[in-house]
Amino acid sequence: MHCNRLYRASVAVDAAGLLSMIASAEQAARGLAQAGVEVIMYACTSGSFVSGPGREDEIGAMIEGWTRLPACTTSAAVIRALAALRAERVYLL
Repeated sequence: MHCNRLYRASVAVDAAGLLSMIASAEQAARGLAQAGVEVIMYACTSGSFVSGPGREDEIGAMIEGWTRLPACTTSAAVIRALAALRAERVYLL
């Protein structure tokens, strides 16, 4: 497993900061692809949800375009898992 952090100008967790990380995602993804990985996971749940419902796959699609490797975001993976479980009501404590 290889990891790479994405850059954001501020440590504050807000929409602007989370969206700014996407600017460094291409370089990070290309670096991971050179390491011979089989899949790339954008593992920032809030960062992959910040653009709103239905857009959780956009970052994964960008990574796939840059690297030609399968890619997914944590939020897209959660949505797919909940669909596979046929979960209709989810509670988080």
